[in-house]
Amino acid sequence: MRSAFPEEAARYEAAFDVGGDRELAQRIALLNPLNFISAHAENPQAQHYRIRVGASDADTSLSVSMTLAVKLQNAGHPVDYALVWDQPHSEADYPGEVLEWIDSICAGA
Repeated sequence: MRSAFPEEAARYEAAFDVGGDRELAQRIALLNPLNFISAHAENPQAQHYRIRVGASDADTSLSVSMTLAVKLQNAGHPVDYALVWDQPHSEADYPGEVLEWIDSICAGA
């Protein structure tokens, strides 16, 4: 990257070098949502989760969304999780289902 894009490489390297390894580790930890999922009141989160994953997703592994769903469930959060057969990442939902899910939540409130 340095040889192909020297100015950009220098800018990014400088940003990571500011705080050294400790700050870089903190920044990396902020990128992982699993670090923030809990049942504790001091860490408030959404009350409802809906996760749909396409079985033919080429963007990420199916285990990533499953790990997220399990972590949320283990923290006591209700999760509506489903694997949608033969759909890619951006189309992993059946038409109208998300609106039905929202209606069901609002009806129970």
